[in-house]
Amino acid sequence: MLKVVKSVESVHVLVASVADTLPSWSFLALLISVLWFVAAVAGMQLFGGTIPTQELRANFNSFSEAMLTTFTLIIAADWPNIMVLHMHRSSYG
Repeated sequence: MLKVVKSVESVHVLVASVADTLPSWSFLALLISVLWFVAAVAGMQLFGGTIPTQELRANFNSFSEAMLTTFTLIIAADWPNIMVLHMHRSSYG
């Protein structure tokens, strides 16, 4: 594989460009992680305890469940159902 990368100049330039941008990706990953943490803690404050754990796995009752629920919301998997359920169970809906 390395011989192919070294022999093709355009691939070599592409790999070098990606390697040069890796340090800035770490700062972006750190920023996304901090925002994910803040969203999970805010969800725990707003919706914690509104839905029993056995009723729905996507809840904000503990930090680990809040992180998983926030990840589910970030990737837009089933977010309307989660939103409606939490809105009807809390005082915000």
